[in-house]
Amino acid sequence: MSFRRWLAVCWFTVLIVFLAVSFRSKTVSAVGSFRPVSSEELQMTKERQSPGAPAIILFRQVDRDDSGLTAHEDDYSASRS
Repeated sequence: MSFRRWLAVCWFTVLIVFLAVSFRSKTVSAVGSFRPVSSEELQMTKERQSPGAPAIILFRQVDRDDSGLTAHEDDYSASRS
C-alpha cells in the first residue's frame, strides 16, 4: 500500500469516527432518579377518581428529543398498586 493511500485511509477513518461521535444521542439527565414517595402516597389504598383500579400513576414525566438523527423519548412514571 502506498503512503498516499495509507494516509487517505487514515483521514477517512478519522472522519468517520468524528461523524459518529458528533451524531450520537444526548442523554437526558432529568430522568436520572425517582422522586421520593410521600407517606400519604404510601398509605393510599384507593383513588376516588379511579374506583376499582388495580394501580394508578402518581407522577409521570416524558422528555422528548426530536433533534438530530437519534430522536428518542424517555418516560418516567411512579405508580402505586
